[in-house]
Amino acid sequence: MRRQAMVFYDVMIGFTESFDEIAQGVYAHHERYDGKGYPRGLAGDDIPLFGRIIAVADVFEAVTSERPYRHPMPVDEALELITTGSGTQFDPTVVQAFMTAYESGLITRQENPIPIYDSYVESVVESGFRRVDQTLVE
Repeated sequence: MRRQAMVFYDVMIGFTESFDEIAQGVYAHHERYDGKGYPRGLAGDDIPLFGRIIAVADVFEAVTSERPYRHPMPVDEALELITTGSGTQFDPTVVQAFMTAYESGLITRQENPIPIYDSYVESVVESGFRRVDQTLVE
C-alpha cells in the first residue's frame, strides 16, 4: 500500500514530464499536514499543494464509496472526518476550500452507486479461508 503513491508517480512521469507537478501531488497525497504521513514525512507547506488537495478529495471519495469490504460512510460523517482532521491530517486552508465548495454544491457524489466487487476477493470470501502453515522450515 505504501508503494502505491510512488507507482502512480512513475506511471504519470512515464507518459510525459509535463505531468510533473500533478505527479508530485499524487506522490505526496499520503503525507499529513502534521508531518506524520508517508512516504517522505513532509509537513505543512512542504507538501505540494496538489498533494494537500488530493489528500482531502481521496479520503472523501474513499469513505463515501462502496467497497467490497464495507458500505459507504454517510456524507455528514465523512465531512466530520475531514473537518476533524484539519490541521493534523489535512491542510486547514484546503479543508475550508473543500467545505465551501461542498456547501456550494460544487462537490457531489454519485447517488445510488452500483457496487463494484472484486471477483477474487468475493471468491475467497465465498470459499472460506484456509489457514496457512507459517512454520519456519530450515
